[in-house]
Amino acid sequence: MPRPSKCKVVGFIPFNLCFQPEVHNLAEVVLSVEEVEAIRLSDYLEMEQDNAAESMHISRGTFQRIIHAARMKIADALVYGKTIKIEGGNYELSQGYDHRKRDIRKENNIMKIAIATEGTNISGHFGKCDTFTIVEIDSTDIISSDIKSADIKSKIILDTSEHQHGLLPAFLAAHNVNVVISGGMGDGARQKLMENDIEIIVGASGSIDEVIIAYRNGSLKSSEIERTDHGHSHEHNPGEGGCGCGHK
Repeated sequence: MPRPSKCKVVGFIPFNLCFQPEVHNLAEVVLSVEEVEAIRLSDYLEMEQDNAAESMHISRGTFQRIIHAARMKIADALVYGKTIKIEGGNYELSQGYDHRKRDIRKENNIMKIAIATEGTNISGHFGKCDTFTIVEIDSTDIISSDIKSADIKSKIILDTSEHQHGLLPAFLAAHNVNVVISGGMGDGARQKLMENDIEIIVGASGSIDEVIIAYRNGSLKSSEIERTDHGHSHEHNPGEGGCGCGHK
């Protein structure tokens, strides 16, 4: 039985999670967060591999495998004009990571929105969705109701199915998110998002594009919903099965 993969420590989450070639190509490569961290330490900061490995709390051999895989993916994307996406991985943030780095995006008029999604629609509950659609928009242009004319910087999907419910707020904060939009949300998640200075909008429904349009033109407001002790509103079935949401 193979040993479980060791969690790598990273000190940086990229602001931009998608890089597309000038000539659109459906092919893409995916870099994990720890692969980007290895590139940052070795190629940008020019650290010796022993020191870089120590920074990530891994062995030198593991670091060499990570950096080699990252460089091969980048070379593949550059040579063949593929989109580069940064997502996923097996990592944790270093103690020195500063979540206030998101303020840099605000100063540059970039708003990063995380939308809890199921397919192309808004998920009914923050903690139960498997993916978040991350949209970057120009915050100076939140006036247009025509999404085609909107200055959307990027739009990617983050798979969060492997992240525990309670860790999602920290995960989104690490990805420099400014706003979270969801159908419903529990009190625990609300508190953790507010602690990370993330704006919360709940009660949203419909398609992702409809929500983006509503947010941009100022018509999307957070609804005040009556919540039960597990964080969302509904009527309980008095029968043995409890409520239909899966909680009892």
